[in-house]
Amino acid sequence: MSLRHRLGLPAAGGRRTLLAAMLVDSMGSGLFLPFTVVYFLQTTSLGLPTIGAALSLAELATMAGLPIYGRLLDRLGPRALVVIGNSVSALGFVGFLAVHNQAELVLFAALVDCGSGLFWTANPALLSLAADPGERSLWFGLSRVLRNGGIGLGALAAAALVTVGGSQGLRLIALANAASFMAAAVLVGWWRWAPPWRAPQALAPPRMGRRSGYMAVVRDRSFMRLMAANLVFVLCGDSLTLLLAVYVSRDLGEPLVLAGALFAANTALVVLLQTTVTRLVDRVARTRILRWAAVVWGVSLLLLGALSAAPPALVVPGLLVAIAIFTVAEMLESPAMSDLIVSTHSGSTLGRYLGVHQVSWALGAASAPILFTWLLGRGPLWPWLVLTGSCLAAMLVLKRLDFPRVAGPA
Repeated sequence: MSLRHRLGLPAAGGRRTLLAAMLVDSMGSGLFLPFTVVYFLQTTSLGLPTIGAALSLAELATMAGLPIYGRLLDRLGPRALVVIGNSVSALGFVGFLAVHNQAELVLFAALVDCGSGLFWTANPALLSLAADPGERSLWFGLSRVLRNGGIGLGALAAAALVTVGGSQGLRLIALANAASFMAAAVLVGWWRWAPPWRAPQALAPPRMGRRSGYMAVVRDRSFMRLMAANLVFVLCGDSLTLLLAVYVSRDLGEPLVLAGALFAANTALVVLLQTTVTRLVDRVARTRILRWAAVVWGVSLLLLGALSAAPPALVVPGLLVAIAIFTVAEMLESPAMSDLIVSTHSGSTLGRYLGVHQVSWALGAASAPILFTWLLGRGPLWPWLVLTGSCLAAMLVLKRLDFPRVAGPA
């Protein structure tokens, strides 16, 4: 077995331009993502509640357009939609340079969210287009590696710019992120290796009859159960960015820098191990992998909650173990979820299924801050207990899915 196969890497011949686009896009996101709220605090006169309300309003406003993105994918193909999405996001970040009031913030944040929705609706189909037969899940795994690695590199560069340049450094970050989105759009548009778009034929026979609109997707009970589980997985993933820092510093009494180190450890593990983990489980049914992910995530979240009652000497080692287990769940879930959706739905309606998938992501992202802050107000253990119970419910829901056995080649 070659080194490429042992590492779980897909064949990259003819697709290096696409890989470069993915890395550039991720580095730009890493530049701005850790400083989103700080940027507006330091470059405008807006207060923290106003900024938070504006960002939430922008995300809610763009949710109405998510079903349209699926139809655009079916009509235009994934490459065109990725180019459009990145271009719209670039326009939004250029607009951030001119924000002075809440209305302008909502407008340009909505542009960024719109571009993000277009990109994430089309990206699974674009990776499917790039993959050789039998290597689709490996491409989904490699995408996560590039995204985590790029975000990590971008965050390091952003920290240096902010340290040296202050508020002007923050403006440079926004401008650099806009440039990265445009560069990624140009690279994807320049990618000449891609075959003409034709959505992959589903492994399962279409069950929609003549009802090919979104109501038919909603009536697909197995898919909606899958989306319910995906909503739980989105909440689990968001707990790392929304809960961990507050929990570590306020409830466990540890320095805030420890939370940053745990984030770094999570990113490093994904970069080092994601493709290998994806290869090791490539022959396992995707629904089974998702059930494993639900169980592993539940274990990690329960351990995190238990640390609030642990002796001080066990807190740091317990956090390291919990984050390692948490990362394994992430590495199991993300490629399997994308591969399952692309593999099991008919070509003529794939965009609509991916559009509904994006809606479930948006619902999770919009509800997580409200849910988590309310649960934290009841006590430090409550968020972790609720998430653990949700993982158990997701595992039971996933056992009832009516999907064929989707796995890589024997």
